[in-house]
Amino acid sequence: MNPIKEVKIIGAGASGLFAAYWIKKYRPEISVTVYEQSAIPGGLIGTIETPHGLAERAANGLIFTKQMEDLARQIGVGLLAPKATAKKRYFFWNSTPRRWPLDICETFYAFMKFVFNFSKRKPRTDETVWQWGLRLFGEKMTERVIGTALLGIYSGDPKVMSASLIFGRFFEPKVKNEKYRGTVSPSLGMGELIASLVIWLKKHGVDFKFGEPVTLPEWSRERPLIVCTSAYQASGLMGLGSSAGSEIAELSNLLKQVEVLPIVTATAYFEPGPDLSGFGCLFSRNQGVRALGVLFNSDIWDNRSQLRSETWIFGGAFDREITKAGDAEIVEMLLKDRTTLNKSPSAQPKHVEITRRDRAIPHYDLNLERILRNLPLSNLEKHGLFINGNYLGQIGLSRILERSEQLVQRMING
Repeated sequence: MNPIKEVKIIGAGASGLFAAYWIKKYRPEISVTVYEQSAIPGGLIGTIETPHGLAERAANGLIFTKQMEDLARQIGVGLLAPKATAKKRYFFWNSTPRRWPLDICETFYAFMKFVFNFSKRKPRTDETVWQWGLRLFGEKMTERVIGTALLGIYSGDPKVMSASLIFGRFFEPKVKNEKYRGTVSPSLGMGELIASLVIWLKKHGVDFKFGEPVTLPEWSRERPLIVCTSAYQASGLMGLGSSAGSEIAELSNLLKQVEVLPIVTATAYFEPGPDLSGFGCLFSRNQGVRALGVLFNSDIWDNRSQLRSETWIFGGAFDREITKAGDAEIVEMLLKDRTTLNKSPSAQPKHVEITRRDRAIPHYDLNLERILRNLPLSNLEKHGLFINGNYLGQIGLSRILERSEQLVQRMING
């Protein structure tokens, strides 16, 4: 195989930036060009400076792994540990925020059921999260804890979400010296990670092409190529190749079928008061609350706001029309849910920063499980075409960083 001299990357979101990072870490002599149709990098990730503090456009933290720690050190980003007040996390159930939404008898039943089924805990092919939870823990644990938690993280419907995609990685061989070490955040917000990484990449010779429409008219002249866009965008790009071939056409058709869920985040700033304190609260469905969850930013991180900062999250599989709501309607929803949470009329916010994403997060459902099972990735990678993104089994930044390293290793090792 001829040595790689040049790599093109489509997309300057986290997946594309991480791929460029690993190429330069392992093979600094390789020329790397990153194409991005928007004017700024980061994709979904970014931090907005408001008059009252920082507001995240998407994730407000990341899993602290050895790989992420090394990357942050390389690019000069300090990572904050959560404040002591962030230890408290709540589930909203039966009109009340609770640290644990099951009583003693319900908890004992779920525990004993799990012990009895321990040997069968690995998710089965085409098994939903709901089916997996019922099989191992029973209905109450599945509805109030597992379903609620995964709705808050993945925004999906547990009755169609894939147990294998969500929990399967816990049954894979552990990465050497890798272990979960909690959640951290860049000192100046998630946008600092993106901005500092772009600066580092430019210093190491990566060329960025921002604000230019990306077209791939001749696939044979674009290898090796890493497509790091959303599944929807990747599908469109695949369809542009006049000499794409049957496997790329198949890839395009499969990626077109990936469902992506809408999300609206509203970060609101209030005068400090006797409000619920902690990391945040997740809301079970059918509890009279429209939000999926709320994060109490000023209780989680330093350097966020002198006021009380809360990020309310709406949308997902049960609220697909959310992005059509106007700003006033979003604020009204927020205040109504806040009143329900605190059991008292909500104060008016000093400021609200709203971010809408029509296509924010892949629905990790059985359909995606089947799509990933049928993607012709290994054959395409032999010919120099790679894809990377949050629809391939991991949504957190630390997991995407890990997957990006594996992809780059496969590419440079042939």
